[in-house]
Formats: sequence, C-alpha cells, structure tokens
Amino acid sequence: MKKTCENCGKEFSCTHDEKCWCANFVISHELSLYLKEKFKDCLCSECLEKNIINEKKIFNNKN
Repeated sequence: MKKTCENCGKEFSCTHDEKCWCANFVISHELSLYLKEKFKDCLCSECLEKNIINEKKIFNNKN
C-alpha cells in the first residue's frame, strides 16, 4: 500500500506487517512510544532512520 510520510511528505510503500521494510530497523521502546504519540501513521525510511540516529538528542531536548 502507498503511504505518505507525515514528517516530510514523501510517498513510500508499506506492507503493514512483519515483512515490511521497517521491520529491519531496531527501535527502542521509548522511541516507539514517542513516534506513536507524535505521528498518526508510518514514517518513510529516511525519517525513521533520522529519528533513530537522533534518539538521544530527542530525549535530551524533551526533558
């Protein structure tokens, strides 16, 4: 299925199951909760990766 990234507006494919491309990313429980709170739907691979890379910065700025 085609989706649009809520963060950057890029269109991407999502199978919305355990075989989806996003299953290859390791996301902490804390970041997963944060992203679910901030976004209603999936992010593209680039935005998801940026959030994972910047996780420490996200939570340091949040406090």
